Amino acid sequence: GIPARLTAHGLTLNTSQWQAWQDALTHRARLVWGPPGTGKSRTVRAIAVGAVLEALASNRPLRVLVSAFTYTAIDNVLLEVGRDLAALAPGACDVFRVRSRYQATPGIIAPTIDLELNRAQPSPAVSALRTRLQQGNGVVVVGATSEQVHNLLTTNNGKATEEFFDLILIDEASQMDVAHAILTIAGIATGGSVVLAGDPLQLSPIQQAEAPKGLEDLVGSIYGFWKELHQIPESALSINYRSNDCIVGLARQSGYQATLSSHSPSLELNLLAPLPTAQPATWDARLFWTHEWADILNPTRPAVCFV
Repeated sequence: GIPARLTAHGLTLNTSQWQAWQDALTHRARLVWGPPGTGKSRTVRAIAVGAVLEALASNRPLRVLVSAFTYTAIDNVLLEVGRDLAALAPGACDVFRVRSRYQATPGIIAPTIDLELNRAQPSPAVSALRTRLQQGNGVVVVGATSEQVHNLLTTNNGKATEEFFDLILIDEASQMDVAHAILTIAGIATGGSVVLAGDPLQLSPIQQAEAPKGLEDLVGSIYGFWKELHQIPESALSINYRSNDCIVGLARQSGYQATLSSHSPSLELNLLAPLPTAQPATWDARLFWTHEWADILNPTRPAVCFV
């Protein structure tokens, strides 16, 4: 099956990630809650690749959109998806990263993937992609910010609600406000699916004005809008690969799920030399010195309260 192919390729997932993968690919609307260090972007990547492989195996067309609030967040997923598909299904699925003509050509993007969009004067490549998305032929993955999704939809006087995508994945959805998300989700096809991945306990979208009282979820993040107002089911990733148990324990006390655990409970810094307890001769005179630094930075103390 598809999970076996992904695993053999090296795209391994833990139990909670596989559950989120399964939930995302079997529901029309799904939330993936990915606390820091739990492999959220890796899970989104596996969802996209899995969907493409399943479509190719079933010989059916599929149009996938990977979106986020920033190009960097998109690239974290899209570039890996491109590499995965080049290895697992060479030549069977094209990947495009749509960018504004005002955005500089990124050095990390292959020319075959980079697609500059000028809505007033669309290039032949952009027109060809729009035709392909309208006709729904073949399998294609597109990465684009909300604004560029809207520009792609409305090029050549197209409607902002063109049915271009069968699967829409929005990463860092807790940082994307409802208004921007609407531009992205407006491109969903009849019968299509939307997956939002994010962490509602991290920084929410920054607004110019305070939200009206009681209406915060209407104008806040699209993740909160789905979770709080529409009770969309949530799949939580539960293993943190970045921090030890002491730090993950702080996260649990801060509102994260009780099932959140550390992959390496005893993880600590491996210092190449002991921390100095007396001020080194090379210490910059402009910086404050205290012998307490050695205690504060002691690897055996993962969390220290510094007053």
